[in-house]
Amino acid sequence: MTTSSSQSSKHAVTPSSALNTLLQQSHQPALHNSERFNEKAFEDALLRLHNVNISYEGHHVVYDVSFSIMPGEIVGIVGESGAGKSTVLHSIVQLLAHQATTTGAIYFQGNNLLELTEENMQHVRGNNIATIFQNPGQRFDPLMKMGAQIEELYHVHAKPYNHDALIALMKRMHFSNPQRVLQSYPHELSGGMLQRVAIVMGCIFEPKLLLADEPTSVLDTTTQSAIVDELLELNATRNTAILMVTHNIALAGHMCDSLIVMDSGHIIEQGSSKSVLEHPQNERTRELLASVPRFKSATRTQPQSDTC
Repeated sequence: MTTSSSQSSKHAVTPSSALNTLLQQSHQPALHNSERFNEKAFEDALLRLHNVNISYEGHHVVYDVSFSIMPGEIVGIVGESGAGKSTVLHSIVQLLAHQATTTGAIYFQGNNLLELTEENMQHVRGNNIATIFQNPGQRFDPLMKMGAQIEELYHVHAKPYNHDALIALMKRMHFSNPQRVLQSYPHELSGGMLQRVAIVMGCIFEPKLLLADEPTSVLDTTTQSAIVDELLELNATRNTAILMVTHNIALAGHMCDSLIVMDSGHIIEQGSSKSVLEHPQNERTRELLASVPRFKSATRTQPQSDTC
């Protein structure tokens, strides 16, 4: 199967009545390739989870989760808080708390990540799988300036430092004064700015797979729209697959080829975004659609300033 190489090759989905108004408000049409979900060969998947179960000290939190992602596909995991979405995301890169027990299999490019040593996982993280998680402030060293931390990331992954490319990417992420941000300590930046730096760090090496946990939740609508555009551009030009966790079904419907709906640790529905949004089969999915939050377009007149 041939994966789409540009965003324009995805076709627009006619939204259901529950989402029609919301998706019309986004800065561009919802974009999908539902055929890609239906035709993908399971064995050719970039990422494949098979019967994944996760428990904490005997308490089961994720049950028999199975799904796959093709190269260049954008998949959204949606559901209410506590559904197990973020737990699944963290399990892929083995970043769950040490009390967690994960069974089943998580294959990335044919290798079962659950069987890799921590040393081998460190080579996978960042180089091939990048992560953007919630609470970005916890990611950064409070005693190091942001620029030094980004340079260290280049060093860890044996990449040549490219200052010009970094500045260009930061400007696309709505940093009006990137150099000032690079000279700042984490506590001198707002939560939204820290999230944007985290997104820059996730995109800069053009990974094969990007794991994004609520990537726009702390951003204003103008910046949110710019970040979504940048993620879609990364997907379209570099064929980066994206697995995104969000409670915002309208945003997921706008970005994603396929949707996975979770509830209480179970996958209750999955399919192309078109089929899930227009013809939900599960009552809990229908309830989520009825309470979907708004994803607004950016006016691009009042970008978030580079202030604390």
